[in-house]
Amino acid sequence: MGLTSYLVSQLTKQIGTRRALSATRFQILRYFMVENWLITSMGGLLDSLLTIGIGYVLETNFDLPRLDWRHLVISILVLPVVSQFANYWPARRASDAPPAVATRSV
Repeated sequence: MGLTSYLVSQLTKQIGTRRALSATRFQILRYFMVENWLITSMGGLLDSLLTIGIGYVLETNFDLPRLDWRHLVISILVLPVVSQFANYWPARRASDAPPAVATRSV
């Protein structure tokens, strides 16, 4: 949520320009939601691969118990939902930016 709020504050002029060039509120909202989904998906995929790799190393070298696969599956399913929920309100605020914002200096 913090990262999206920061991006919205940094991209206010660009968002106003897109609104002035006839971008709808839905298109602005979709832009931030898709961007967040891509970042979350790539991060989740990389984190899952690292978790499996590090879990294997710990299991073979230190005789630790095997990682329960259900924890990994649950985190893969829950992470995008929580991320999109946290991203919605700042993205909604960005979509409400009036086109006149593009003419003001930020």
